[in-house]
Amino acid sequence: MADPINPRHYKKSPSGIECIEITRHMNHNLGNAIDYIWRVAAGGKPGVDPIEDLDKAVWYLRDEQERLRGQREVGARLADFVPERPHEPNPALAAE
Repeated sequence: MADPINPRHYKKSPSGIECIEITRHMNHNLGNAIDYIWRVAAGGKPGVDPIEDLDKAVWYLRDEQERLRGQREVGARLADFVPERPHEPNPALAAE
């Protein structure tokens, strides 16, 4: 009987490493992208088009790009309010 929790396509690697051993150290988007790529590399899931799995992996990677771009934008906006040297007042916050 097939294991519905940990199917064969996640364990089928010549290295002997299971997908979860790698993805548990990643965030949601990166872990899911690797899961879908891993599944295609292992021969795919029965009844699932490998192109569909790769499309899903790309979706998660694009979502991660957008998440990181958003963090970069927030960081850039915050940098306007953080003094370069903590002991100097920030001119952007100085009272007029």
